Amino acid sequence: MIDVTMTATWRPELVYRTLQSFYDNLFGDRMKNSMRLIVNIDPAGNKQDLSDEICYIARDFFKDFVAFCPNSPHFGEAVVRIWGKTDSELVFHLEEDWEMLYPMNFEDMMSCFIQEKLVHLRLSIFRSTHNCKNWKYFYEWNGMFFQCPDEYRGTVGWCGHPSLNRGDFLRFCAENMDPSVNPEKQIKGRHPKIGPVIEDSMFGSFILPNSPANVTDIGREWRTKHGYHKVGNQEWFTNWEKREE
Repeated sequence: MIDVTMTATWRPELVYRTLQSFYDNLFGDRMKNSMRLIVNIDPAGNKQDLSDEICYIARDFFKDFVAFCPNSPHFGEAVVRIWGKTDSELVFHLEEDWEMLYPMNFEDMMSCFIQEKLVHLRLSIFRSTHNCKNWKYFYEWNGMFFQCPDEYRGTVGWCGHPSLNRGDFLRFCAENMDPSVNPEKQIKGRHPKIGPVIEDSMFGSFILPNSPANVTDIGREWRTKHGYHKVGNQEWFTNWEKREE
């Protein structure tokens, strides 16, 4: 069994589009047969409670799923909650607003974890050539995936894009993170307990050489259209808020 963790809001149309794309292009029937969805549905993104609709969608893809529906939205608390509920060796982390663009082999992705220090392998929003751009840095191909250079592990090693992760690593992070603070910024080497683990771990991007990006963010357009923005600055946000009209 592989746990799939998802942070979601009352945006069922995005949840469906995301899950359908990952069914079509990565997981297939494995979703129903050997995966468990652990989803946190925050009360944001719509004026009415659409938690039940999201659960109906989840049930279409997963035989086994757990849903948390808190009374108030908070991204950091959501991440700690769902990661702490996992118990599988590998955990796929997936936010509700990502679309996978073309087929990739999930067996190949899992096989990369033969590398004992690999803790996080994400799909790529960047196209690849002989190397793969990750913001202003570049990962080199190691024969299985594009590997984050050691000196950048605390900068661009981990991020919240769709990714396969070692379960013990995510659970360790959940146990030690402050849920009131953006989780991504705590994992990136800035946490006194997580930082040393980062420095002794391996990170990478799962995309073949000379390929277009294999995932895209479908949430930005939705947020612009519906008038939502991040509370706080761009890096340290913890929840979404609708702009006053």
